[in-house]
Order: sequence, then C-alpha cells, then structure tokens
Amino acid sequence: MQIIERRYCSFIFKQIFYISLDVSADFVVTTHPPAKLVPLPSQGKAQNYSAKRGIMIKLVICDNRINAADERGLMKRGYYVIKLPSFPSLTEAIESHPDSLLFRAGDTLYTTCEYCEEAAFIFSDIREFCPEVKLKFIDVAPGKGFPNDTRMNAAVIGKYLVANKKTIAKEILEIGKKSGLTLLNVNQSYPNCSILKLNDENVITADVGISRALRSVGINVLLIEPGHISLPPYEYGFIGGAGGVDGKSVFFLGDIMTHPDGERITEFIENLGMKVHSLSEGALQDLGGIVFLP
Repeated sequence: MQIIERRYCSFIFKQIFYISLDVSADFVVTTHPPAKLVPLPSQGKAQNYSAKRGIMIKLVICDNRINAADERGLMKRGYYVIKLPSFPSLTEAIESHPDSLLFRAGDTLYTTCEYCEEAAFIFSDIREFCPEVKLKFIDVAPGKGFPNDTRMNAAVIGKYLVANKKTIAKEILEIGKKSGLTLLNVNQSYPNCSILKLNDENVITADVGISRALRSVGINVLLIEPGHISLPPYEYGFIGGAGGVDGKSVFFLGDIMTHPDGERITEFIENLGMKVHSLSEGALQDLGGIVFLP
C-alpha cells in the first residue's frame, strides 16, 4: 500500500461567515454581532491566523449539492461549510458524497490521490484551519457503478472497522489493521452511508445485517424502517448519509420528523443526552453524510 503525504500552497478563505480576514490589516474584524477588533499576531500574515493561533474555526464537510436551507442552518450554528467538488470518476448520484470520497480513522482523514489532485484547495484549507487533523492520500481508484464506487465506504465504530471485505479497497483494510481495528464484515457495501454513528456504543441504521453484526459485539442499535430518505435517482437513501454528529449535537439534512420513525429516533438520541437538530423543513436527503472537523 502506498500512502502519500502532500503539501500544497495555501488557499485562504477570502470571507468566512463569522470572521473576515483582511491580509493588509492589523486586526481581525468579527462580523457577527457584537462586532469587535481582535489584534493579529505580531508576525501575522492572515494565512497564519488560524485555529492553532487562537481562532476556533469550526469546519464541516458536505456534498456541494447541499440545499441553501441546510447550509444556512449550519452557518447559523457557527460552522463554515466546505463543499466537496464533484469527482467525475464516481457515479453522478454520489460524485461529491463525503462517505464515498473520504475515510476517517481517529484524527486522520484519508482520500484518494486522484481526488486530491481534483480538489487540492479543499485539502489545503483543511490543513490550514484544522492542523490537528492529519491528511493522508491513498492510491485507490474508485469508479462508476457498483462495486467500484464503494472502495472508500467503511465505518469505524469503536474498535471495529465495519466494511464489506469483498468490495472495500484493500488499502482501507490495511489502514484498519495498522490502526488496531478489528474487521466486522457485513454484506452491505455502503456501511458508512447506512450507519448514523452517535458515538462508539450507539448507532442508528435501517440495515438488518449491519444491526445484527453490531449487536453481536455489544453495540447498541436502533433499527429503523428503511426508506423515506431522498437520493435521486435511487428509490431511497440511508440514514447515515442524511446526518452527522458533532459532540452532543446530531444534525439532519431535512426534518427528522418526516421519517415514520422520527419520534423513535429523537427519543433514542435524547436518551443519550444528545440534542437533535433538523437543519431544514421537508424530507431527509442523503448527501453522503456531514463530516465535522476537527
């Protein structure tokens, strides 16, 4: 397996919803009321004034097709939304889905060398504003259609790597092994899309096989009714692709109460001391999940 680390020249956000940086100024002007001036570091070029220098910028990665209401819902809560560019090598429906383009294990975020070339500015921004997140690039070549579009799709739940060993890239299996993870083999080839991981002990899924496998190793699973999540042109999408978790907050792309198990889902989450956030009205939408950094 070849794992390559690359550094690209830094592309700086010219404007951030909550913070605007002027490279010629001696101050950062916060644009969210109440406005105030924050001195830049004495050495300070704007590109060096990032999280590691005292400003906490909360990043969230999502499909570039996120609707305006969902994006605004994230921005209102203080997140800067990074939209993944489409990757034409993948099937159109999932060509900018995080769960098909990225794999996360601990504090390391993996993507393919080819996609890194397509979206170098995205990974440069992540490196700049989330230096605590390690970026690594693997020599995997996803493609259109099943099983070629499943190569990066695996989920880490506690000490387990949940994946279909027949379709997942061997490089991901090797990463899991080197990370001390135990492979939990499932028939579902899109497990990261199928599982909404609340924490290492609790998940939500509509996949019976995944539910059975996780319960066999002591993971608490809420099994919900399949469907009722939009993913054109397919019949339906999956719960993991329609949400994401940041600490004690669980976010959904759309309104969770449009799902027939919306009340059960909400109760399950709240019983864990977590809070549900429906980012917009209307049906849930599978966009390959929401990835929160760091």
